This record gives sequence, C-alpha cells and structure tokens, in this order.
Amino acid sequence: YKAVNKMHEFSFLIYNLVIFPIIAGLLVVNKDFVSFFLGKDFQAANIAIAIMVFRMFFIGWTNIMGIQILIPHNKHREFMLSTTIPAFVSVGLNLLLIPPFGFIGASIVSVLTEALVWVIQLNFARKFMKDVSILPAMSKIIIASVVMYLGLFVFRTFVQFKPMLNVAVDGFVGAIIYLILIVVLRVLDVRDLKEQLMKN
Repeated sequence: YKAVNKMHEFSFLIYNLVIFPIIAGLLVVNKDFVSFFLGKDFQAANIAIAIMVFRMFFIGWTNIMGIQILIPHNKHREFMLSTTIPAFVSVGLNLLLIPPFGFIGASIVSVLTEALVWVIQLNFARKFMKDVSILPAMSKIIIASVVMYLGLFVFRTFVQFKPMLNVAVDGFVGAIIYLILIVVLRVLDVRDLKEQLMKN
C-alpha cells in the first residue's frame, strides 16, 4: 500500500515538475511562438494557445488518476462516467460558444471539458489519494513557476530578438531560473528520486 502511494506521489511530482514551467513559459513566448510557426496572419491564435495551455495540467492529472488509480482499483464505471459525461457537456457548450466566439469559444470549451473530467475523477479517486502527498511539493513548484514567469516577463522588457531567437533565449533563461528555484526550495529529494527511477 505504501509502495503504491509512493508511486502515485512520484507520478504527480514528475508531471507537476514538468507541466507548470511549460505553462508559464508558453504564456511568456506565446506571441513569438505563433509568429514564428504560424506567421502574422494567424497572430490571433495566441489567444487560443494562452487558453489551451491550461488544459495540459488537467490532461496529465486525469491520466494519472484514471489510468494509475481508478482502473487498477477496478473503478471502470467511474472512469467511464468521467469521460462520457464531459463528452456530452462538450457538445452542448460547443453549440453554445462556437457561434458567437469561434475558435476562442472552442478553446474555452476544451479547457472546461477537461477540467470537468478532472473534477469527476478527483471525486472518485480522492479516497485512494488521501495518503498521497501532493500539495507540499506542488505548492513549491507553482511558486517556482510563477517566479520564473515574472523573471522572464521582466527580462523581455529589456531584451528582445527575432521571434525564433526569443523563444530559444527565453526557454534557456527560464530553465535556469526554474532549476535554481527548484534546488533552493528543495522540491526534490535526490536520493528518493534515484530510488524511484531505479525501481521503475
């Protein structure tokens, strides 16, 4: 039981470590990313991307809760409910929001639908997660990601290049800021991390 909880904790830790700085980083380089990959004619897509990045958090968590927790505990009915209910809700919301808001409405619906999957699965999985420590490390990761975002925001007010170079430089600077903060805040227990990696 302790080993399973430790594995769940490890999964959440690794995913949170990766996804929060990616979200923060994409919010910073969003416009340059669109300019470089899609061109000026699609600049409005940066709004949709800024909305859609938050979907990544919910997708990762629902994968862990659904595949690693609900299904192994034989909660197939609950897992199906968590996917079918949001699917029907998505259809209704798309019919409601796409006509007036277009692709922005579709982006909003996509995030809301995935968030609903997350809420339903969290409700079903929480009794299996009560001994899984997630919030202490997650709070530090969020702090590190927010500080990285603010640092990059300030950095960009003084340093600007062409879109492609902006993305590369911001990614490099952001990674350095984030890694330093992760070490300072002691998010990871290196010894424990090595043990988990060796087991998996």
